[in-house]
Amino acid sequence: MKYIFLILLFLLSGRIFCQVEESTLVRFIIHPPAESLMIGDSLLKKGNKIALSPGRHPVKIWSPTYTLTDTSVTVNEGDKMINFVLVQKDHSEAYTEYLQKVNSYENKRKVHFTLPLATTALLVGSTTITYFYTQARYDEAKAAFMEYKFDNQPTRVNSFEEFERARDKYRNGITSFYIQAGALAISSYFLYKGVKWARAKRIPKYGKEKNPLALENVSVLPANGFQTSGFSLGLTFSLN
Repeated sequence: MKYIFLILLFLLSGRIFCQVEESTLVRFIIHPPAESLMIGDSLLKKGNKIALSPGRHPVKIWSPTYTLTDTSVTVNEGDKMINFVLVQKDHSEAYTEYLQKVNSYENKRKVHFTLPLATTALLVGSTTITYFYTQARYDEAKAAFMEYKFDNQPTRVNSFEEFERARDKYRNGITSFYIQAGALAISSYFLYKGVKWARAKRIPKYGKEKNPLALENVSVLPANGFQTSGFSLGLTFSLN
């Protein structure tokens, strides 16, 4: 009887050992890394490896802003290790709509705020430079006029010509200054409207997505059927 028990124990150990050897280690390499990874009915929570028996195993992969990937991995007998490589490319419909809203907002912001701001800043600089340039031409014209006024020498004609040249430069400068000042006033008005628009229109924000593979409920129920004792574990997932 003792030998029969040892033989049965040996056969049972060999069967268990064979079952362990038949399993294949599958490593999941996913980019970007998945937030939730479900293989069959098992939710992989730690690491990226799992031992699977030969056959086809359903795989569900989910990361925020990406669509739920529903695929499978096939394990063949004799495989020691499999690398399951997947690059997530397709964004979710909600995230794609969010990107479109952000793009639309940025385009409108360029028209309503960024462009008037850049134009106003440019005109402030050019108007300031023109002002000081015109002031210098005014001082030159005034000095040339005073020289012409008190010039009683034969060079009086030359002094008048010098005054006219300085005066023309001053007139051109003052005309340019007023044109730029007018453009600055118009640009400042549009900038004011752009600031009001920017305050009223905030950049779109993306809300947190619901994880379709999130574990929603865990229930422990008394075992029934052919079992006389023990408990059964029930898991509920939000598979959208």
